[in-house]
Amino acid sequence: MAMLWPSLLGYFTWNLIKDPWHDVVVCGIPKNGIISLRTLLNGRCDNSTACLPCRCDRCAEFKFNRRWNLRDQRLVVLFRDPFARMLSAYNDMPTNPWIRTHMPHGWAGMTFADFVDHAHARWDETVKDEHFTPQTTLCQPDQQTYHFVGLNENHSHVQHVYRDLLGATRVLRLHEANRSATRARANCTKIRQMYRADYEFFHRQWPARTMVCPD
Repeated sequence: MAMLWPSLLGYFTWNLIKDPWHDVVVCGIPKNGIISLRTLLNGRCDNSTACLPCRCDRCAEFKFNRRWNLRDQRLVVLFRDPFARMLSAYNDMPTNPWIRTHMPHGWAGMTFADFVDHAHARWDETVKDEHFTPQTTLCQPDQQTYHFVGLNENHSHVQHVYRDLLGATRVLRLHEANRSATRARANCTKIRQMYRADYEFFHRQWPARTMVCPD
């Protein structure tokens, strides 16, 4: 696979994380377990020469360590149902100031429907924040050569990435979106509009997979 640095400023490289122990690079996605991945893989740089000359606490990440490239690496990604990812962003508002910056000052009383409405109404701005940016924009699965593309809602996909590819002893478990409590028709319509490219790719990749917001 070709060197990557000419496109360093693009979305694709911004959240790439190298496994210092294996020939694997993960495309991390905010609101999709990225903090757990960073913790796991950055921790593998401790007491290791694999990440040198970088000496910070995030040396496994491409944006902090110019040693990394994609040559002879297996590129992998786990995507997430866009509805579940949006719901995760909503639930993280109290602890995530970056998400709150896109919401009105009275965010504490917002319902999930309000949250979706506000993100949709200001989408030209909201979409620029990586917590909301479509996953296919961040990881470019139609443009990059992936060794494995999976879905976090598929437990066998998650097991394969964490146990088989990364050699982890613990497997990430994300909360799945409740299919009945928050799936108002208006929410689904707007989420499908915001994440049209994601849904189109997912339906090509997993035609039998049912998302929370159906076609």
